[in-house]
Amino acid sequence: MEKLNKVEEILYELEEYKPLTLRQIYYQMVGKGFIPNNKSQYNMLSELLKWARIDCRISWNDIEDRSRFYNSPETDRSLDSFVKAWDDSYLSGFKLDYLASQQNYIELWYEKDAITSVIRKIASKYRLSTVAATGYNSITFQHDFTERINNKPDKQPVILFASDFDPSGLDMFESIQKTINDEMGFNNRGIIFRRVALSRKQIDEFHLPKSIDAIKPKDSRAPKFIKEYGNIAVEIDALKPSDLQRIVEDAVLEYIDPLLLEQKINEEKLVLLNIQEFLKDFYVFKVSRKWNLKVGG
Repeated sequence: MEKLNKVEEILYELEEYKPLTLRQIYYQMVGKGFIPNNKSQYNMLSELLKWARIDCRISWNDIEDRSRFYNSPETDRSLDSFVKAWDDSYLSGFKLDYLASQQNYIELWYEKDAITSVIRKIASKYRLSTVAATGYNSITFQHDFTERINNKPDKQPVILFASDFDPSGLDMFESIQKTINDEMGFNNRGIIFRRVALSRKQIDEFHLPKSIDAIKPKDSRAPKFIKEYGNIAVEIDALKPSDLQRIVEDAVLEYIDPLLLEQKINEEKLVLLNIQEFLKDFYVFKVSRKWNLKVGG
């Protein structure tokens, strides 16, 4: 019961980042000293959270499994529901491209689905594109990126990358650079590749717990990694979401002109006001026309 109370504390503290993954909750529990860092405790927590949801102690909406996906067709119950949804989304659907006037074209690339909610918060705020490079990214995704920057020849391309601190996470970042620059021939494009998380410095700064899976002995990339960094591996899930958000957002802001950004935000606000006025006039016209038809009929 005490451990469940601690879980509820963490869920309350990270309210704005829900739903969380089991792994995120586990590392927060370890980081706060609530449980030891080992496989048996991870399995215990998994079982605890299963029954906490079945027994309605924790909402099913608080935790999600991002390794599995469900797709369903978009449908409308009726024409009226479609029209209402269109009206409701008319204003919220308008979004200016904040990067249009910027010198840099920025994309956020990340290794794990577990941090999707954090990355999308930042992407939404600054209108950035994101790439979930789960596992080793496919050549198709990397080709798609080169197509995007080919359509922006006057922009400086920037990839900000976030991954685990382990042999695969670091090697993946190097592999992406090698494929795009050397193998696909984009070396002369001057693409900025920057790994913003997770670093050894950040691990020490935030006192992050080691990965429960640690470094796999059969991993061919392990010897080079251990020689340079030691026998330590840390998952990015261990970083508190608010800390990860601050780290990535600070990196984004290094490549954005704040004055040009403010101009775009103000331009968007003005356009939205004009749309509101248009809709107001449109509804007044629609209501008066309907009334006139009734009176005339």
